Amino acid sequence: MSEFFRRKTIRWDYVCWNFAQCLGCIVYANFMLSRFLPAFFANFGQASHQMNLTQLVNAIFSLMLPGTMCLVLAFFLILHAVQNAFAEILCFGDRLFYKVSS
Repeated sequence: MSEFFRRKTIRWDYVCWNFAQCLGCIVYANFMLSRFLPAFFANFGQASHQMNLTQLVNAIFSLMLPGTMCLVLAFFLILHAVQNAFAEILCFGDRLFYKVSS
């Protein structure tokens, strides 16, 4: 049975930096969602508000960039910041998360 390479010490500054990146991603996603979503969905579901095709297409294309940015932030948050922080806490030495095996 093989064993993984383990680090001897935990670099707490690196752990704090990764959790700060997590916090930054959450704050930025919150800013983007609170800035762009309410303008289009403030009257959603009210009987007096009927959305025509032009407004629907405008809403879709206006929300594509914030939605894509939130998706990229979510991938960075989960696949980079959180995994690296917990790998450092658990003293996991092999950090080749992005290496494609050949």
